[in-house]
Amino acid sequence: MAQGTAVTFDIADGRTCAIALPPDNGTTSQFAGGMTLMGTRAVIAGGGDGNASDSLLPAGAVVANAGRLWDAGQTVTYSFLSGTTQQQNKVKAVIQNWYLYANVVFSPVATGGMLRITFDPKGGSWSYIGKDSLKVDATKPTINFGWVEDTKSIEAEERGVILHEFGHVLGTSRHQSPARGGTLTLDNEAVYGYYTYTQGWDRATVKAQIIDVFNADTVVSNYSRLDTESIMMYFMPSWLNLQRIEVKANYVLSPIDMAYMVINYPRPKPHAEASKWTLEYALRVAEVDEATVQSILFSRADVSQNSLLVLCVSATCAT
Repeated sequence: MAQGTAVTFDIADGRTCAIALPPDNGTTSQFAGGMTLMGTRAVIAGGGDGNASDSLLPAGAVVANAGRLWDAGQTVTYSFLSGTTQQQNKVKAVIQNWYLYANVVFSPVATGGMLRITFDPKGGSWSYIGKDSLKVDATKPTINFGWVEDTKSIEAEERGVILHEFGHVLGTSRHQSPARGGTLTLDNEAVYGYYTYTQGWDRATVKAQIIDVFNADTVVSNYSRLDTESIMMYFMPSWLNLQRIEVKANYVLSPIDMAYMVINYPRPKPHAEASKWTLEYALRVAEVDEATVQSILFSRADVSQNSLLVLCVSATCAT
């Protein structure tokens, strides 16, 4: 962005959640808005210094970690630690969108859910990834919706953040992937300035949450091409990347989002309300090469309902 250029944008579009991961050393870390979570690390998993030479996958990919995924067909319970009836009803309604594609049942319980939801407006919006939620103290929240209002109607922004956080719950990660030097190359200093201003993060948190990348060899199991329409992709002004690509705010699931749920959480046959979403259709939407599609379909009879289909979507296959 040229010096002296005035830039305006809707601050709501710039909201960014933080990913919470279980502690490896019991440290205390800062999240967006100054929120402190005891015993968690406000970092995205993996290593690498963000150099283009480390890039293996397309930036903006939908990334899934096999170790954090639930079993296909599993029932995952959730309960509310706070929130009004209207706020809670919004969550209950919106998360059903994922079930059309992911063979995971989200079931509300009065207390003691595997997932525990709060609505702290001072805490931003964040979630643990997949089964990391099971490692959290049973009295503590695993998801926070800081931007879901106590109103009857569900606004587009609210729908978007609920879908996004439950995308994390289902084991997917946001636009970060081991390809920062690929399709999108961040303008690091612009990124530091933007997220410091819009989120109140310090440079260390911006680096961990935005700039650092996944290590494909140890973290990634499935990944997609760049999908700027993914619910897991954040709003990004064009001046935050060197390609000057603007990523608009997304409030609904993209075809790639749908495809990766079908692939990661297969069911014997598609949901009645998403009847075209067979495994083969999902693989083709994900632009998996033909040889890999045929290999997966050929072995389908040997894949149990509760197995993750690990696939190659580019020249590098992470298993």
